[in-house]
Amino acid sequence: MNLALPTDAAIRFEKKIDPSLAEKSMVRVIEILEHISEGELEGICDQYPKKAKPWSVKLDLDYVGKLLGEDISAKRSKEILSLLGMKVNPVKSG
Repeated sequence: MNLALPTDAAIRFEKKIDPSLAEKSMVRVIEILEHISEGELEGICDQYPKKAKPWSVKLDLDYVGKLLGEDISAKRSKEILSLLGMKVNPVKSG
């Protein structure tokens, strides 16, 4: 009987989740473990076959405003995206 339930790995692959999140998560887990155990890590070894290239997304503020039903200024958008850890490179529309 096939239930067609996707695996966790299949969902990650389908959504193209950034593989660098694993490294960020590992660092955070280590911080927590060091704090709880009051120990110190000597080093990290990560077998990473090939680092993923960073990718970019063009964001149309007019579209965002229509989608949200509220206009958000370029300054505020940059602020929000920066707080989420994203690098923002403003491009003039033309």
